[in-house]
Amino acid sequence: MITRSMEKYSSSVLVHCSDGWDRTSQLTSLSQLMMDAYYRTVDGFIVLIEKEWLSFGHKFKERLGYSTSPNERSPIFLQFLDCVWQIYRQFPTAFQFTSKLLLCVADHLHTSWFGTFLVNSDKEKNDSQLIASTMSLWAHVLAAKDSFLNSSYTSVDE
Repeated sequence: MITRSMEKYSSSVLVHCSDGWDRTSQLTSLSQLMMDAYYRTVDGFIVLIEKEWLSFGHKFKERLGYSTSPNERSPIFLQFLDCVWQIYRQFPTAFQFTSKLLLCVADHLHTSWFGTFLVNSDKEKNDSQLIASTMSLWAHVLAAKDSFLNSSYTSVDE
């Protein structure tokens, strides 16, 4: 509905769900992924997650069970990755990356090898000195970028 309203009717859309950090991030991310080919590149996908999930303040610490609130656990971000995979399966040449990138992100949600998903906000990340004490998942992804590339990818510029 969001994408259709924007694409077909050239209208602006305001998206806000009850709390604002679960479904809002899912819906806005998926809409942008469908409408803008940049977000279907490795670099663009990283930017999308950074701006719509990490900077926006998705409650990763609670949703992934890293806090003392077990009732707050929820697979919201995994649902998003699954939706991306479903779109990828329908339009595999529209993505610069393969499902290997999605699996990498999903796997590292729970490993704690990287600090990317350990806190709820940029403020928490800065206050906890997480940047100094952990590595970003994105550094790992970009270092291995070639292993995530889709040989069937057709750029919209082509």
